[in-house]
Amino acid sequence: MAKKKASKKEITDIDDHLTKKFGDDVFISGNALVDEPRIVIPVSPVLNYMLGGGIPEGSFVLTTGPAKVGKTTLCLDFAATAQKEEYASEYCPDGRHVYFFNIEGRLSDRDLRGIKHLNLEKDRFTVIRSRPGYILNAEDYLDIAESLINTKTGAIFIFDSFSQLCSSSRKESEYGQGYRDNVPIMLADFTKKVCNVLPVNRSIVMGITHIIANTSGMGYSQTSEASGRKIQYQADVKLRATYKELFPKDADNPIGQKVHWECSTSAIGPPGRKGTSFLRYGLGIDKVFEIAELSKDLGLIKQGGAWFTLPDDTKVQGFENCVEKLREKPELVEQLNKDFQEMIMAG
Repeated sequence: MAKKKASKKEITDIDDHLTKKFGDDVFISGNALVDEPRIVIPVSPVLNYMLGGGIPEGSFVLTTGPAKVGKTTLCLDFAATAQKEEYASEYCPDGRHVYFFNIEGRLSDRDLRGIKHLNLEKDRFTVIRSRPGYILNAEDYLDIAESLINTKTGAIFIFDSFSQLCSSSRKESEYGQGYRDNVPIMLADFTKKVCNVLPVNRSIVMGITHIIANTSGMGYSQTSEASGRKIQYQADVKLRATYKELFPKDADNPIGQKVHWECSTSAIGPPGRKGTSFLRYGLGIDKVFEIAELSKDLGLIKQGGAWFTLPDDTKVQGFENCVEKLREKPELVEQLNKDFQEMIMAG
C-alpha cells in the first residue's frame, strides 16, 4: 500500500516543532544564505587574481611547497592585512586577533620584524609555543586550537606547521622504530570538530604543510604532503608554491624573491590559476611591486627602453625606481589596482 503523503498542516506542525526545538536561525532560505554578507580579505594583487578576489572569512586555508619558499611569510603578511581596521566586523569590532601556533619553534624576531604592518601587541597577536619543562605535543596544540576556535570569533589561526605536529606516542617511540603516525587521524578529527565553527564564527585557519617524498612505489606521484588527506578535503583555499627565484637574478645581495604559486582550490574563484608573487626581504609581500609589474605587462604603465611613464605622466628611469615612485603615490597604486581588477573582470 502506498504511503499516505503528509498533509500541509502536518508539515507545518513538524516545522513549528523543529523551530521551537532548535530556534528560528537554524532554518533559513537559500536566498538568505546567498545574501549573507561575508568579508573577503585580500592577499596581494597577484594572489587575489588567482583566488578570485582574496580569502573570505570562515575559510580553511592550506599553503604548501618546498622549504624556505615563503609560506610562513605569506601567512603572516595576510594576517597583518586582516588586522586592519577596515576588515573588522561585528564578530571582531576591535579588529582581528591573530593566534600563531609555533609548532616548529622556528618563528623568529626576524620573521615578525620582516612584516612591517603586523601588529604584535598582546591584544592583537598571540603565540602558542612550548616552554622549558613543558613541550607541547600534537594533542596539546589541537586541544588549545579547538578551544580558541570555538570561543574567539573573527580571528586568524596560523599553524606552522601541521606537518610537524608530534604526538605523545611518537615522542615515546624509539628512533628508527617502525611507527604508523596517528597525527593524520588527529587532524581528521580536528577538521570535523572545527569545520562548521569557522563559517559561523567568521574565523580563518591557515595551515602550512610540507612536501615530502612519496615512497608508495611505482605509479604514484613522486611527492605528497605530510599531514594526511582529510585536511586536503577540508581546504576551502589551497595555494601550492612550486619554486622560487632570487631577485634580481645572480645578484650578490638580492632584495627579495619571486615565488611561483598554483591555486589548487579557491573559495570564490576557479581553481588552476597560476601566478608569481614578490616577497621583499624586510617588508613581506611587496604589493606595490606586484601591481607595478602587472600594470607594466598590461600597458597601464608605459615602458620605453629603461624609462617608465606612470598614468599621471610621471617619468622614471629603471623599474625599481618606478616601484619606489609608486610608493610615494598610494592613490595612484589604488587606481592601478582598480584598473587591473576591471581589466581582469572584462577579460
